[in-house]
Amino acid sequence: MNGISLINDLQSKLINLPKGAHFHKKMEPEYRKYQPCPDFIIKAAVLILLYDINNLPKIVLIKRTVKKNDYHSGQISLPGGKFEPEDKDLSNTAIRETKEELGIKDAKIEIIGKLTNIIIPLSKYEVYPFVGYSIDSMNWKPQPKEVNKIIEVQVQYFKNPIIKYEQMSYNAEKYIVPFYYYNEYKIWGATAMILSEFSSLL
Repeated sequence: MNGISLINDLQSKLINLPKGAHFHKKMEPEYRKYQPCPDFIIKAAVLILLYDINNLPKIVLIKRTVKKNDYHSGQISLPGGKFEPEDKDLSNTAIRETKEELGIKDAKIEIIGKLTNIIIPLSKYEVYPFVGYSIDSMNWKPQPKEVNKIIEVQVQYFKNPIIKYEQMSYNAEKYIVPFYYYNEYKIWGATAMILSEFSSLL
């Protein structure tokens, strides 16, 4: 499937996408069932950005910069961030944050649809994932305070991704956590759950 037909196919599926939280279960860490529902929610948005459309379509992930008091510090994630009052809507949040974090302010990004939102109890975020694409060249200039490394992944990988498992500690207990293994990177948690739904569309 070439890039343009991939975009058209995804757009068609996203228009008719039913509520897809069951796709999250495949990559859900076992300990999530023991996390209490947060007493308040912070709205945020992330973007699955497809690019290199005319060659080998890819998406971009980031390794977050290590910071104190940041639950997602050092993790592999999708670009995105918190909804701000000046944002017209959450899709605008996803685009704005992506451009800021990746340093691609001049890139034109088109949103083709959204996936199922997900709550992250630990950080109190409700994350709204969007899918978009750009036909522009990506000249990354990542924001060092937020992004330690940019990771480019061919979309083809998510048609048959490598899934592994390991034990992690939560509240002094050991739980099984699934993750996507891409090169030396472990993609787990909410990011893996969102990408599981994206993978189902491919």
